[in-house]
Amino acid sequence: MPSKNKRLIIIVVVFFILIIINSDRILNLWTSKKTETIIISDKTFNLEIADDPKEMAQGLSGRPSLAKSTGLLFVFDQPGRYGFWMKDMNFPIDIVWLDKNKKILGVSKNLQPDSYPQIFYSPTSTSYALEINTDLIY
Repeated sequence: MPSKNKRLIIIVVVFFILIIINSDRILNLWTSKKTETIIISDKTFNLEIADDPKEMAQGLSGRPSLAKSTGLLFVFDQPGRYGFWMKDMNFPIDIVWLDKNKKILGVSKNLQPDSYPQIFYSPTSTSYALEINTDLIY
């Protein structure tokens, strides 16, 4: 029968293995990312929600890529004409501008990382902006 020290070591090792195996779930609990699923033009997107100034300022900047069926949904406190730039972006995106009912108002297509510091504005007053990979809508 193992000694108390060996049992303790086994328990600690098992604990760390469980943490490593479940690290994505644990990280999501700690960061409490908000998500939403929406359908646009018969395509389903699993979205992260950006609804506070820090999340909105960061956007997708610095990420190496974005999975095809995912995106980032910006939720504005009030409708307005909002501007976006491609600072620190590593891949092109489309920005889909949405009204309060999440109806498409317009799409800024194929925005390239090297377009920074150019600012891209919504075509009209918008309640949401959706950043996704290029050419997924239309």
